[in-house]
Amino acid sequence: YGNRVGVYRLMDTLSERGIKASAAVNAAVARRYPSLMQAVADAGWEVMAHGLDMEQLHHGGIDAAVEAEWIASAIAIMEETTGQRPRGWLSPARSQSWTTLDLLQQQGIEYCCDWDNDELPYRMRAGEGEIVAMPVSPDIDDHSILIRNHHSEASFTQQLIDQFDVLHEESLEGGRILSLGLRPWVIGQPYRIGALEEALDHIMGHEGVWPAT
Repeated sequence: YGNRVGVYRLMDTLSERGIKASAAVNAAVARRYPSLMQAVADAGWEVMAHGLDMEQLHHGGIDAAVEAEWIASAIAIMEETTGQRPRGWLSPARSQSWTTLDLLQQQGIEYCCDWDNDELPYRMRAGEGEIVAMPVSPDIDDHSILIRNHHSEASFTQQLIDQFDVLHEESLEGGRILSLGLRPWVIGQPYRIGALEEALDHIMGHEGVWPAT
């Protein structure tokens, strides 16, 4: 449902508010849905590599050469299908081995969204340089609130507004990031999209808000 219907409703909602997203996409999904990848490109969204598929999990017992091939293949497929070489990475299930960050840095990945132990980005040593940890909090995303916690759509809206209001006040001391993970099969439902629209209208109605990829 998400790849057939929900994502296009979500695209319309974001486009109407001048917001461009970063889409974390498995290589398998990118190959399976070329028209969707074209729509993502046409919308001006950023594409993040999200591994080969959800069964190829990175873990501590994997051979480094095997993992290196997985990462290189996932990035190459995303570039092939979208015309955009990913700068960001989100591991399937946010799983990593001890060498994942090194291998990502070697492939030119600049930031990784696997770590959610902060609210602001920070640099991590990786490979022969560094990689930026870009936290994407699972506490505030649509799946956690609506599916896992069984909260109402009205509660989802209020929690996003509450999250934003605190961060907006704190931003007077320096920039803050509200990272919002959305799944088209969750928030793209007709009876849920309005909850997102209400929260986004509140957020975008404030001065100094940058809807960044």
